[in-house]
Amino acid sequence: MLRATAIFSAPVHAPLQRFVLPAFERAGVEVWLKRDDLIHPFVSGNKWRKLKYNLMEAEQQGKSHLLTFGGAYSNHLVAVACAAALCGFQSTGLVRGDAGTHNYMLHICQTFGMEIIFVSREAYRDKEVLAQQYAQPQSYLLPEGGTNLLAIKGCEEMAEEVNQQFNHVLLASGTGGTTAGVAKGFARHQPNVHVHSIVVLKGADFLRKDIHTLAPALNNLTLHAAFHEGGYAKTTDRLITLIKNTAAQTGVLFDQVYTGKMLLAAHQLVESGEIKAGEKLLLLHTGGTLGWLSQE
Repeated sequence: MLRATAIFSAPVHAPLQRFVLPAFERAGVEVWLKRDDLIHPFVSGNKWRKLKYNLMEAEQQGKSHLLTFGGAYSNHLVAVACAAALCGFQSTGLVRGDAGTHNYMLHICQTFGMEIIFVSREAYRDKEVLAQQYAQPQSYLLPEGGTNLLAIKGCEEMAEEVNQQFNHVLLASGTGGTTAGVAKGFARHQPNVHVHSIVVLKGADFLRKDIHTLAPALNNLTLHAAFHEGGYAKTTDRLITLIKNTAAQTGVLFDQVYTGKMLLAAHQLVESGEIKAGEKLLLLHTGGTLGWLSQE
């Protein structure tokens, strides 16, 4: 039995839910939430999408080992570790940082059987050399963050599952893979929808180029670079307050690295009138809430 193919071919539970908050109601904007965070507790949201066709391809190639990269608090590493265990692969994570680093994310990875190998920050910069050094004949290489053409194919399915018409779609963006897939998917299935990608790190120029390389000729996409709150994994009081208040009001948790910044952008785009009264807005919850555990 092809375990990865069977697991990833099954329908996922990622429902659309009405998302009611006072600011949106006052503005007359109808907001919905696509709950990709509910797909799996550890292979969450866009990570499931990115891994789907990659693990099926690894299985078709007869590979038995997944090799990937990440930081010490990487959701990608956790997702790969769990998905590998689900599908019968061995896994190795090359982690940027000191060998003495221990945290709950790496503990989860090791619980799922992932071998953790720490590499210096200098060595980590050249991932091609690292891949050659640690890859085995039976290894399937997954890039840091999981973005490649097969990952984009999986992310396109997020748009295909949306059975309502919307004016705007918002999602958080780190490496650009999810954005490229979602924008491609909506360009096909709802060509009049406008996709807003909320960049969570400083310097969106390189990301713009990467997305164009991954998915050229997109005219339904805007990148917003003003909501990073100081840079990748940086936070502000207003961001943390918004996440906490929203969780208390709705029972939905966003994280401070990705989806919380999307939520912040949604409020500001609605309040500024860029998203207008009478329009329908869809927020894509791409998971990653394990990261909230690092927030004190």
